Amino acid sequence: MEYPNDSKINQQVPGQNFSSTPPQNSNRNLKILVGVLMVLLVVGIGVASFYIFRNKTVPQNEQSNPKVSNQITPSQQKNDAILFSRSNGVYEINILTKELKPSTNPADGIIQFVGLPKEVKNKQTSVSLTRTLLSQDKTKAIVVFTTFDETQKPSEFDGSLPTLKADEFICDIVTQKCSTTDSLASAYKATGMAGEWFGGGMLWWYKWDSVKNLFYGHLSGEGIGNASPVYVFNLNNKSLQQTTGYNSLDEKEKRAGVPAGAFSPSLNRFVMVETNNNKWDLLLYENNNLSAPLKKYDVSSMNDTAYNGSGTDSVAWSADEKTLVLETNKQIFTLNLENGEIILKYTDTTQDESGLWLDFNSVDLSSSGRYIVFVDYDKRRTPYSENKLETVLKAIDLKDNNKVIELLREEGLSLYYQL
Repeated sequence: MEYPNDSKINQQVPGQNFSSTPPQNSNRNLKILVGVLMVLLVVGIGVASFYIFRNKTVPQNEQSNPKVSNQITPSQQKNDAILFSRSNGVYEINILTKELKPSTNPADGIIQFVGLPKEVKNKQTSVSLTRTLLSQDKTKAIVVFTTFDETQKPSEFDGSLPTLKADEFICDIVTQKCSTTDSLASAYKATGMAGEWFGGGMLWWYKWDSVKNLFYGHLSGEGIGNASPVYVFNLNNKSLQQTTGYNSLDEKEKRAGVPAGAFSPSLNRFVMVETNNNKWDLLLYENNNLSAPLKKYDVSSMNDTAYNGSGTDSVAWSADEKTLVLETNKQIFTLNLENGEIILKYTDTTQDESGLWLDFNSVDLSSSGRYIVFVDYDKRRTPYSENKLETVLKAIDLKDNNKVIELLREEGLSLYYQL
């Protein structure tokens, strides 16, 4: 440390008389004193700056109550959006602002990918894209093109034409290139079922983990609904697993319903619901063990016996897979999968003229976990028509005392699930 010369010291400390002290001792003592004062000054400034900076950057309430990791940030709230289907396509709605915009699907425009046939129609045949199964990570897709016989009359039941053949292809979303495959056909064949693998049978493959190369599916069709067993097909070694003890096609085994949204975001878990009169059990499985449920939850309290409740046909998972939203035909609940706690979040008390309360096949949870979104039929504003069902897209704000928000009202709304 350099000290100022004697003349400057005498100027900085006016009123002091150093003439009685020998010049060399006076200078030395004064230099030591100034050094000490400067050190104290620097330390004092540093301490003051620390407290000022700390108080300025960290609010007092945050010092005593630090933020927790699961706190919803403003950016998460702002971007809380849900996909839904309307008459002219799939849309995304921002729950906070109610802003609408068309959804961008990674498989949009897949018909133009290299390696796929063209959709054509003439007097003899027609070729159409009839199925798209997007992988869970949205990097790949399996598509099915079906060739129909245009010389025959359409079915009186559903208007469909007889099928001549079906071809499937596997596509890379990034390179937009496709090649032939027999993945879905092999998976269906492994179940030993009769029927058309491309959509005419009783089995539907709903999810595809393209990393582990696994298909997930269950029974689905007219007369049987969405039901057990759940199947897991390994595309690598062509092996098939299915739930043990729950098979709706076998009289010796139990039947369980498979609600919409049954498979968890990671595809590591899924749920089924077993109903026996007024007793309802939710069965939680891990996909690596289909021999028995990991846990069984008694959810009978969700059964509105006054209405003879129809069961749980739709569920939604939280991102951490610790909470499940469950919807019946007129009520919505949450189930804590760690402690089994069931909490009623919403009851629809206004039945629509169509005889419906909620769209019990449709419930979702926003990305932040703040909003439960569902489709309602109540408080109709247009005359009732069997061909025109007025629907209301609503959200339950779990952070605001379960306040219900109306997002959109028009005909034919439904929540969107990518199959």
